[in-house]
Amino acid sequence: LAPSVTLRRVWIQSIPLSAEGRAELINSLAAWERWCMEREESFDRFAVTDGRSAAELEEEKAIQKQLKKAYREKAKARKREKQKAREHEAAKRAAAAKAHATHATSEPGSPKQVVAPPEEEEEDDDEYDFSEDSEEEEEEP
Repeated sequence: LAPSVTLRRVWIQSIPLSAEGRAELINSLAAWERWCMEREESFDRFAVTDGRSAAELEEEKAIQKQLKKAYREKAKARKREKQKAREHEAAKRAAAAKAHATHATSEPGSPKQVVAPPEEEEEDDDEYDFSEDSEEEEEEP
């Protein structure tokens, strides 16, 4: 069943405007139209436009990619160096412990010393985070 639609009109009668009232109404309508036009013209006044050519923009993107790649390589190299230093320090401690153990066992009555395991250093992984561009970088030769 379709809903029934009822139309209702209300007529309001008023006194006609005087010449002054009509002029005031026309002036206020003109002011409103001017305001609408000014608003429409100033709508994009804060829009930022980049005056560079497409080639310059592409060149900048390429440089940004190269910089990101260089930073990533630098971070990887730093991690490798830290790991090397930790391994070298662990090897030094192990050699010192072994030398001390052989020396301690050669002397009768000397107490055995327990060497504590090397302390873990906190890694600095989050200095550079390039997770959003990782797929793009892998595809390039």
